[in-house]
Amino acid sequence: MSTLWLLRHAHPLVDAGVCYGRLDVAADAARTVQAAQDFSGLLPGGSVLRHSPLRRCVQLADALLAHIPALAPNRHPDSRLQEMDFGRWEGQPWEQIPRPDIDAWAADLATCVPGGGESLAAMLQSMRMLVDRGPRDDPRQFFDVLRAMLFYIDEFPERRHHPKETELLFPRVVKAAPEVGLAVARLDRDHEYTERAVRDVQHLLLGWELLGESRRQIFQDAFKRYVDLYLAHMRLEEEEVLPAAEKNLSEADWKALDAAFEQNCDPLTGKYKPDPAYEQLFSKIVRNAPAPIGLG
Repeated sequence: MSTLWLLRHAHPLVDAGVCYGRLDVAADAARTVQAAQDFSGLLPGGSVLRHSPLRRCVQLADALLAHIPALAPNRHPDSRLQEMDFGRWEGQPWEQIPRPDIDAWAADLATCVPGGGESLAAMLQSMRMLVDRGPRDDPRQFFDVLRAMLFYIDEFPERRHHPKETELLFPRVVKAAPEVGLAVARLDRDHEYTERAVRDVQHLLLGWELLGESRRQIFQDAFKRYVDLYLAHMRLEEEEVLPAAEKNLSEADWKALDAAFEQNCDPLTGKYKPDPAYEQLFSKIVRNAPAPIGLG
């Protein structure tokens, strides 16, 4: 029987009392080396090393390899091990985060997404894991859950969120920060593509379910293209457009945008009670989908 060893990175170099999860901060170098030295004598030969790709975990993996070079062929950075995404809480002092928001998270750790963290990224990651696992011995549940997840993406991000970005957010950002105009133009093109693509992917999934293995590969190829593009789209938003928005938009702009986006009431953010019309869908996803979005 295999033994699972869990080793935490050393103390991160971040101010005390600051919320950090997906925030990519370094760890204390001396403590990292000491932890690797203390642990290195416990690992048996042939061990496999898996770690988060964030810097503080890479540091520890590097330090372990310095003591156990034989681990090198079995070292695997794994994005599924990335730390929790605290969304807008990232980098904020805990004392400045509204207490009701923290209480809502503590009361529903299984499904709440603290700080409005990337619920869509979590959904895409869960879908990718589900597709990689395949139907196994329960094809009915596999296809049911995957259909529900694709429907969610079509219903909320594609039909509700993206139009408001294109019509309300992006024009304000470009007016205030013209230098991000090219990035915004690409994001708008992505919106046009992904709206069609998610429905094509749903059709290809139905083909796999009804016509069998001969349709599996074409679905997997289209699904991979869709997810890869969507994640690149989100990175561009996070790295260029949203920082420009935070820097340049006025308080009045944010009030208008918050009021518009609040109407989406996306249940997977954990911020809103699911609309009764979608509560059954939400429950099915959380109950049956793999982490990080569900419990399956």
